[in-house]
Amino acid sequence: MTRNQLTSPAPIRGYIGNNLLLLLIFLLGLFLRVCYLGAESMWFDEVYSIGMSHLSPINIVKEIFRQHENNPPLYYVLLHYWVSFFGDSEFASRMLSVIPGSLSVLFIYKFGKELFNKNAGLIAALIMAVSVFQIKYSQEARTYSLIVFLALLSNYFFFRLLSAHKFKFMLGYILTSALLIYDHYYWVFYIAAQNIYVFSKLLVNVRGGWPGFKWWILLQLTLVVISLPELIMLSGAYALRGGFWIERPNINAIVDPLLRFSGSIPLLILFFVLSVNVILNAFGINSKSAFNEVFSRLRGFTQNLAFSEVDRVYLLVVLLFTPIILPFIVSRNFTSIYGARYMIGASSILYILVAAGIDKLGLNKAKIFVVILIVCLSLIQVYRYYESVEKHQWREAVNYIEENAPPGDLIIVYPDYELGSLEYYLKRNDLKTMTLPQKPNLDFDLSGENAWVISSYLISADQDSRNAVSETNLKKYNKLLSVKDYYKLKIYHLTGKSD
Repeated sequence: MTRNQLTSPAPIRGYIGNNLLLLLIFLLGLFLRVCYLGAESMWFDEVYSIGMSHLSPINIVKEIFRQHENNPPLYYVLLHYWVSFFGDSEFASRMLSVIPGSLSVLFIYKFGKELFNKNAGLIAALIMAVSVFQIKYSQEARTYSLIVFLALLSNYFFFRLLSAHKFKFMLGYILTSALLIYDHYYWVFYIAAQNIYVFSKLLVNVRGGWPGFKWWILLQLTLVVISLPELIMLSGAYALRGGFWIERPNINAIVDPLLRFSGSIPLLILFFVLSVNVILNAFGINSKSAFNEVFSRLRGFTQNLAFSEVDRVYLLVVLLFTPIILPFIVSRNFTSIYGARYMIGASSILYILVAAGIDKLGLNKAKIFVVILIVCLSLIQVYRYYESVEKHQWREAVNYIEENAPPGDLIIVYPDYELGSLEYYLKRNDLKTMTLPQKPNLDFDLSGENAWVISSYLISADQDSRNAVSETNLKKYNKLLSVKDYYKLKIYHLTGKSD
């Protein structure tokens, strides 16, 4: 090969040409995640992330211990360095989440291609790109999109290890799993899903064995050692000490994560049908001896643990449902930690399963129709998400007060933990601030002062029992001048009654 051939742009053009569709899907996903990124105000969880990011990495770890924080330090440390370069505005802070959210579109393609074929990978990437669930959490200054990315990589290297226990796959698996461990405490369920697959396969075919089993045990012991500092932090986490804010789930809650992953009820139904299609196709249900066919395929090991169509589909089923069912069991019998956003790492598995189901459709026209239908239904939900207000309107509320409050007025925040949200947006330094403790039937006397009470709530002012501020209590000792409503916020303008 000549030097001119080595430096020729032809290979680059060829690579882009072969992956043009993937590039377009990636750009679509990136655009949808950047679009309206700073439109909504920061809410409590995001403001908390910003507050943590202003600490040094060492102090972040100390703060996790001090506050019994549920989340490990990885995301906060990354955000610390990110905001030091790009600032902590709504757009800049959330952009850190856009990056792993968008990269997941590329890596789900790679995973889907390895599991099935290029078509399945491209369809999975497209579903990921237009998913309103993924877009929503890629636009939040929290760790959820990073969970998707790391869980996807961990599962990818896990699958490659099943096929060939090479050092590069072992290293990739350890690195990505270790990062996942220090990103969110749900790592326990994602790693548990991988082990359930391995040991369930071994139980089906004890005699067949698996040449890589000893390496697998060594890798798991390595992860245990790596996770020890995180387990120490997790032992004091508020979520595991009881009294966590998440309600105990009922049996119907099993469907909720799948509905969230899908984006709507029509999409959930469509995803269910397509998933069943690929499962039935893999297990050869149409054959005359279906049971024997399924059992014999499940027993197959040879030199690899995952090699047949059945193995791949069974792997996806285990990786999808374990991070849903195990937290449900924990939440029913111990402390409630059940939340669809924590299970977000399993969502990519559903998209691959659905993509494989589409690829198994007989006619190309049918495949194209279903893909277009999924994209259209997803984009409808994305449009609704853009048009709706989902986060507390702190920016609008604080701007209203700053425009109308004379110097020296008092701003009172309830509950007290929302003070950070006020301080994030408050620009004037001639206004006083204070908080009210979380106490039922709260009332107070302003003693002639003017005040603006900002009451925050999670559901609505009427339904949220934690919103103890009521007009009746406020008017007990004070004169109510006006009330202003914002999404999940209420502003009461008061002055003390004259004697």
